[in-house]
Amino acid sequence: MDDEGRAGLTAAVANLLGRPVVALEGVVREPLEYDALLAHRSVARIRGLARLDDGAGLPWALVEKRTE
Repeated sequence: MDDEGRAGLTAAVANLLGRPVVALEGVVREPLEYDALLAHRSVARIRGLARLDDGAGLPWALVEKRTE
């Protein structure tokens, strides 16, 4: 994942948690089975640990739908 993608993911996780996120740790992307009607589409679960500004860690998960 490039810096722009990581910044976007960090912002999405912060929005999900409703708290500022300093860093994401242990990020894993798992493809999910998806019957796409059109080619070049995929769905994945992305999960990891969000490091907050107070040092606490919160687990999180998002579902990503991608059209390439």
